Amino acid sequence: MLNRDRSFQSRLSGVAERSFRGLFLFSFFTDPGAACSAAAEETPDLFVSEPGFGILPEMLPRGTLLLRLSEGNDKPDLHSVSKYEGADVILRYFLRLISEGRKGAGAGNSPGGRLVIFSTPCGGSGSSSLCEAFGIRESAKRYKKEDVRQENPPEGRETRSPDCALLNLECCRSPESLGYGQKSGLSALILAVKNRRGDLSGMIRSAVFPADGACGLFVTGPPDYPEDTDGMTPEERLVLVRGFLSEFGTVLLDIPFSLCEGNLRLFDAADRIIMTSAADESAVLRINLTLGALGRLDRIRKSGNLEKVRVIIRGEKADLPVEIASGAVGFAEMIEKEGVGTISQRLSEKKEGWYEIATG
Repeated sequence: MLNRDRSFQSRLSGVAERSFRGLFLFSFFTDPGAACSAAAEETPDLFVSEPGFGILPEMLPRGTLLLRLSEGNDKPDLHSVSKYEGADVILRYFLRLISEGRKGAGAGNSPGGRLVIFSTPCGGSGSSSLCEAFGIRESAKRYKKEDVRQENPPEGRETRSPDCALLNLECCRSPESLGYGQKSGLSALILAVKNRRGDLSGMIRSAVFPADGACGLFVTGPPDYPEDTDGMTPEERLVLVRGFLSEFGTVLLDIPFSLCEGNLRLFDAADRIIMTSAADESAVLRINLTLGALGRLDRIRKSGNLEKVRVIIRGEKADLPVEIASGAVGFAEMIEKEGVGTISQRLSEKKEGWYEIATG
């Protein structure tokens, strides 16, 4: 719970202890940054906030419902409850929301898109090109004219767009193969995330644009300066990615590789992690060392990220000098540069191998 009224916090926790013993575990905050960081770690059922803190659903973990603690006398509803209701009424309302589950209470409030991360310890192996190719293939598979986002969707229907978005947080952009080289918009979005201000959903829609030659795929322009993305905290990166997950059916995230806290938290949120490698011994060795390190971190952190990894080798299977310690390995041909857009487009047209491994 994020609010400035300490007496209200004490009253609520006192009634919970007397009348609802063992049913609640509260964490009270007056600082929004500390509250969001704690929520990212604990994934609570409810995040209750007073107006004025600028908390948005996209800032919270998947499965956490944002509830406003209003100053008015309005009755409890799906998104707010008056702090002037009796403490027992408020607590019973909390319990009802939790018991109803995220199925009804969280519809349209929590991120629910599929997150696929492209990141590799083998620089120069074509990770960004495969990310783009994946987006072209995925959008072609998913896109249907009748699935476009509705302004007023029927009750209970998914409000997220079926489209695919490519969010590139690499400091050095890959070639403008999808037409994003001359457009901007990401820096303003990053600033909004840092300041926790503004309509994040609307700003995301303003910061993306249709990719060249790929119906249903949207891409972001580069930041104004590389340090705009470098300066983001792990929590801010999560907020940005969750905002995209709230808007798109599939989000492809292209990030520099490391096993730092920020990347590990993004890996935790991912549905699939794609690593690319050239078919040479030193590159495959780096992949194997990375997989081993990720497995050890999984055991320490109680996470399951190693199971999400798919390795895509650029080259022929016959050229692979060393076995990779993973059963999920695919092969994508090496394509020489033939002009802007050619590599990603041709990779996307490959009908077997890497794409099926990446999606499976």
